[in-house]
Amino acid sequence: MSKNGLFQVSLIFWASSPKIRLLFEECISHLKSEEPVFDTNELLGFTVRYVSGEKELIKLMEELVNDDQPRRVVLVSDGLLGKKNGNGYLPNQLTAHIRKLFSTTPNHLCGIVALVNGEPHRTSDIDAVVDARNLEPQMLRKFIIQVADGLWLKSPIHNPHVQGRDDAILVQLVRSPEELKECFELRYKVYNALGYLEEAVSSNTSQTEIDSFDSQSIHFSAKDFASNKVVGTMRLVMRMPRFRRNSIVGIPYNLRNTHNKWTYEIANRAGAIFSKKLSEQYFLPFPILANSDFGEKWPEFLHNYNQKYGGEVSRIVVLPQYRGLGISRLLLRAAFATAVDLRKKYLLLECIPVHAVMYEKYGFKRLEGHHCRAQELDQVAVGMRVSFEDTPYNQAVSLAKRDIEMIRRGRRDSSMLFGSKFLCLCRINQCWRSANYRFQGEKICPLRDIHQGAVPLSNVC
Repeated sequence: MSKNGLFQVSLIFWASSPKIRLLFEECISHLKSEEPVFDTNELLGFTVRYVSGEKELIKLMEELVNDDQPRRVVLVSDGLLGKKNGNGYLPNQLTAHIRKLFSTTPNHLCGIVALVNGEPHRTSDIDAVVDARNLEPQMLRKFIIQVADGLWLKSPIHNPHVQGRDDAILVQLVRSPEELKECFELRYKVYNALGYLEEAVSSNTSQTEIDSFDSQSIHFSAKDFASNKVVGTMRLVMRMPRFRRNSIVGIPYNLRNTHNKWTYEIANRAGAIFSKKLSEQYFLPFPILANSDFGEKWPEFLHNYNQKYGGEVSRIVVLPQYRGLGISRLLLRAAFATAVDLRKKYLLLECIPVHAVMYEKYGFKRLEGHHCRAQELDQVAVGMRVSFEDTPYNQAVSLAKRDIEMIRRGRRDSSMLFGSKFLCLCRINQCWRSANYRFQGEKICPLRDIHQGAVPLSNVC
């Protein structure tokens, strides 16, 4: 997948006519040997292959998914969609077969660029739908790079951003409507690049991404200490105890109501589509239960996992330039600490299959039998669950206890809405990864001025 510092992509073309084949060949002539990746210093490297028919295409795809090494593939063809009644298109049987091949082998990823003779419309399971009429090679090149960028965003990072001596990231509750708006805009930027968003949201000039569960969530941000820019975000969907006061998030019920108010204000300014989303609330408590693949299974699920004692982590997004630093890990730990402090017993999560192994390292286990489409995002996902059973062997709980103590060292504001200080990460991995924070306030700590004077951590295990 990564070779000579390049993110390797297999580019496969299948044309139904000589005219389309010529378009493909002209497009290749405009592709550089190394193309920059979406807002980063990474580079794409392409290998090109033409196939002459469906059988050859299927054979090639089967060879790719049987490779021991992870493969990243972009398929470009005018033979992947059929017309549906009214406007729009439907993936044909060939496309469904290819998607199934890759969904059952999550180490491999495939992006699809489908050409049509008509107006393009967002189509499920297709990363980009392109009008082939009067299509210029440079425009096709743009779509190919966009889809390849999406594969890079989905893939585990191999060349992470390196932090400087004075760099640091702070993870904490969102503290203003302006900051929450930054989080929604970051979600839009990344999800739109991935091709996840429905057409009406993708084309909206507000460039924000909001859904109905945002009004039922508390929101976290990861901020670059030097620039104060939001570089990561996450929401935690859960029922908040009405009368709890001295939690690490202050008064949880008040906090949720404040974030709810800000969400409505931002949605109303962003446009009618978002106001409508917030007005059409799901009656199910968690985003994962709103997926079509759950069907009639949700009553059984809620019987096994009481919603009162759980929650869901979702919309975990990191700015591409900051991938690989551990920001998503720290956002998750903020969620774990909050859940443990509020005496929750579990958290749910949805992710694309290729990320499941990463989340298993954090203590999540896959929900057997659930392979679902992420709520309001065009993406196949798997459901996962982490337990907060307090046993000596539960590393998620052990880390949460250390992080809770770290968070409690912060000052509380008079409103008691934001009781937490922050979690932090920097280049000193020994300090934050195991949550012992032993270098806080030392000369090598980039946040030493903030940490100085803090109460020393105890020996909580």
